[in-house]
Amino acid sequence: MKVVLLVLWGGNIFSKIYKTVKTLKKFSPEAIHCHGRIHYILISYIYKILINKNVILICSFYTQPSHKTYLSTTIDGREVNKYERLRKLISIYLLNRTDKIVANSNSLAENIKKDMDAKILSSIKVIPSGVEKFHINDGEVQEYIKRYSLQNAYPVFSTVGVLQWDWKVAGMLILLKAFRRVIEEWSSSRLILVGDGQFRYIVEEEIERLRLQNHVIMTGNISNTFIPLAVSDIYCHMALNESCSVSILEAMISGKPIIAASAGGNSDLIKDGETGLLVEPEVEKLWCAMLKLSNNRELAVKLGRAATIVAEEKYNWAVIAKRYLLLYLDKI
Repeated sequence: MKVVLLVLWGGNIFSKIYKTVKTLKKFSPEAIHCHGRIHYILISYIYKILINKNVILICSFYTQPSHKTYLSTTIDGREVNKYERLRKLISIYLLNRTDKIVANSNSLAENIKKDMDAKILSSIKVIPSGVEKFHINDGEVQEYIKRYSLQNAYPVFSTVGVLQWDWKVAGMLILLKAFRRVIEEWSSSRLILVGDGQFRYIVEEEIERLRLQNHVIMTGNISNTFIPLAVSDIYCHMALNESCSVSILEAMISGKPIIAASAGGNSDLIKDGETGLLVEPEVEKLWCAMLKLSNNRELAVKLGRAATIVAEEKYNWAVIAKRYLLLYLDKI
């Protein structure tokens, strides 16, 4: 089967439609797999009705819908999305004309069903994201430890998140408050924050307010997140509206004990007490979990090892790719 993963050409919307449909016509795919944003579905549908009515349209969703703000500084979505109702109606029309819809977590699938009134959504398929361990050499790890003076640090916590989303930043603020209490018992502790975005200044202001400058390392965006994971003792993920977190999967495949917010799709990945700890995104409960793993290294190692086994068996790319292949062949 010839499948095209749809990526749009540059230019204005009319230029994108023309160039993309022209390219699709050249490849004559039997299936088109696109992201669940309206312009991707629209172009796929135009190709289907104008060029090949038999082509299979597959639409994937990877991000949770959000109808509330998580930070006081977040711009009200109602002011920005004046035409949201119209966009939603068009999206529903198009989704009802696709052949298959995929979400990368059970939580996302349920939220899409609530958000959209599309008939096809009753048969939405759930295929999670995949992960593959990135091999790093000891020299890179030692250089990182030296750069950030982590030689005698314990416990080292880390988290990865795009600071472009208010629901990720809101979770980081909870983490910072909990970490402030951790260092009262573990003065040698450090927290590595990886990521960048429009709300970075909020995180920096909170670090300063809590007087954590000597304990928190902000790296910004980096090309290889497996390096800070390698030097970490515990990975924390407090994002409040996650679907299927690649960052959690990377921590799992790296054998790290994980503390994650019991929100969104995190419970798809982490089984509480077996492959990590799921906690309500509250300062007190997160603080207790951070101390629990810091003070019980045997438990931390046990959770990390169990997480690795699950990641390798269930979420490696060979397994995920096979599930997509079966989807294309209409066998799931």
